[in-house]
Amino acid sequence: MGDINTTNFVRVHKSEFQGPFLEVGSRDYGSTSDLSVLFPGETYTRVDMSAGKSVDRVIDMTLAFNQVDSALGGLHFGTIFCLCVLEHCDQPFKMAENLARLLRPGGKICISVPFAWKFHGYPSDYWRFTHEGVRKLFADLDFDSSAPPLHGSANPIH
Repeated sequence: MGDINTTNFVRVHKSEFQGPFLEVGSRDYGSTSDLSVLFPGETYTRVDMSAGKSVDRVIDMTLAFNQVDSALGGLHFGTIFCLCVLEHCDQPFKMAENLARLLRPGGKICISVPFAWKFHGYPSDYWRFTHEGVRKLFADLDFDSSAPPLHGSANPIH
């Protein structure tokens, strides 16, 4: 789940995203947007570490890949949204590795992370990222340098 900036970015660029879709960190804490409504009729899976509104499956995305893959039924994705989530992950390199492995060939990962933002634990808040830091997390993926950055976040990556 993202904020108004990430939602607007996805809405403007939605023609570039293909299903099936995976949204990581989808739990609604009361102030977030539901991106799934932008893709009606598509396979759209929403995951989070804890159950709640807008969560289809409870999955720790830092588990061993075979556990994550099994929990998702072996489905691989054309688009993965991970918006305002990685700063809450205690093992961001493991999560990044798993997300990259869940992509279909030619798929896209749309990432938004804070560079400067107040502490906001959901349940914890560990990291701030530069665009170079995100590139290190997803070292095996190609980045779309032409995509406009969102306010306070890294460019989406492929």
